[in-house]
Amino acid sequence: NTVKDKSIFSIEGATGEVLFNVDDVTGQRIFEKNTSDNNITFNSGSFAAGIYIYTARDAKGNICTGKIVIAH
Repeated sequence: NTVKDKSIFSIEGATGEVLFNVDDVTGQRIFEKNTSDNNITFNSGSFAAGIYIYTARDAKGNICTGKIVIAH
């Protein structure tokens, strides 16, 4: 997934609150959001171009992970 300024992640099938994190390749957390909304807006304009890893975990412990490439 290539992101320039803003991206919306749709978390389908999540139960309850979702914890959405974005980490850089060194493991440093750059973004974190707890929400009960299954659509999460990620504004990447203030982050350096590069590769990041996202993780979404719902209240039942279901986990979804993936890669984000930020290009400005």
